[in-house]
Amino acid sequence: MLIDEVTITDPKKGSRKVASIAIAIGIHVVLLVVALLVGIGMQEFAKPDIVAQVIAPPKEVAPQMEKKTVMKQVEQATSAAAASPIARMLRANTTAKIAAPEVTEVSEGIVGLGEGDFGSGFGRGTGGGMGSGATFFGMRSSQDLVIVIDISGSMIMNGNTRESYDLLEQEAIKAISALNSDARFNIITFAAESNAFRSSLTMAGNGVKADAIKWIKSYSPCLVLPRGENVANNNLWQTKEGERHRGTSSGKALEDAFALGPRTIIFVSDGQPTDATETAILKKVTELQDKRPGKVTINAIAYRAGGGLNFMEKLATNNGGKFKSIK
Repeated sequence: MLIDEVTITDPKKGSRKVASIAIAIGIHVVLLVVALLVGIGMQEFAKPDIVAQVIAPPKEVAPQMEKKTVMKQVEQATSAAAASPIARMLRANTTAKIAAPEVTEVSEGIVGLGEGDFGSGFGRGTGGGMGSGATFFGMRSSQDLVIVIDISGSMIMNGNTRESYDLLEQEAIKAISALNSDARFNIITFAAESNAFRSSLTMAGNGVKADAIKWIKSYSPCLVLPRGENVANNNLWQTKEGERHRGTSSGKALEDAFALGPRTIIFVSDGQPTDATETAILKKVTELQDKRPGKVTINAIAYRAGGGLNFMEKLATNNGGKFKSIK
């Protein structure tokens, strides 16, 4: 007889198994929910905040305040510009310029002006067309200027006096004082020898002009005159002090003036040259002109001259200048 075996399951054991499965499922659900919540939170955290910036319209500046601000800026700019080296230089140029002497001032008293006029001779070859600011007996000169002055004994003899030479000297001083600071100049005095203030053309700074004025005065033939005397005599030129005032070396003085390379020469004398004939000097000047790239203007002044008028007139007209006779 066959007997079938029957397995009897414990009901309590089955209940515990179902409960375990339910708990496991519940835990997974909870973990899933937590994971979803964490993910959503991270996304919200990473999202940038958008802040709207409200830009207020610019405040309206009152006209009076705006005007004050602009004026202050202009004053600051003006102060800065005035402190610059260029501005200081421009101010120096302006203060160095002195009003040109009037011809009528020179013509009063002893000296009278004859007819004639100077050429302007303005500007360097590279040209801004500007003059030097200087005048000589009321006439203008160019930037590069050489003044050639006769200091021979006859300048204070034969009707010429201390006073008449002093007038000439003062006119030269006025011309030098009126030079612009960017002008170049030199001075030559001549009698027995030719003497130059500097070895080349020099810029007309205030210190240089002061030195030039002292230099001119040191060559005055009036220094040889005894105190209280107004007119010289031949005996004075035999002394050591008077030797340099003997003769009229016009040719040498003109040659030395050309060597300085000016644009304009102002030549002042009271008579005929003694170092060469008038014809020889005029020919030499023509040769000197031919050697230069640009012609030098020569203005000639016969100052209370007893002779040599024809020579000085030709010297001027042959060289693009003007002749003036002052009596």
